[in-house]
Amino acid sequence: LVAFGEGRMVAYNWLKLDHATKEGEIYVIGVDANFRRKRFGRSLSIRGLDHMRRRGMTRAAAYVDAENANALAMYYSLGFELDHSDLCYSKPLKERQPA
Repeated sequence: LVAFGEGRMVAYNWLKLDHATKEGEIYVIGVDANFRRKRFGRSLSIRGLDHMRRRGMTRAAAYVDAENANALAMYYSLGFELDHSDLCYSKPLKERQPA
């Protein structure tokens, strides 16, 4: 789903649909920095949930970074509940010396 403003794309909602399990996922929502705090994320989330229902999904999920307080507040306000949390491991990669 894509939102346009001022003649250009300003936000998007990338959805995943699993027809076998009837589960949908809000995979990524992106909003141009100049259009944040104007409810594009919320509007696209609601439209995404409606799209999922029309396509036969009976459950929806959203993955959110635990430090993204604005996104968490929005999803909770839309009725989402914490299902589980994941850990992510990382390590810095050193520059490789030429052979």
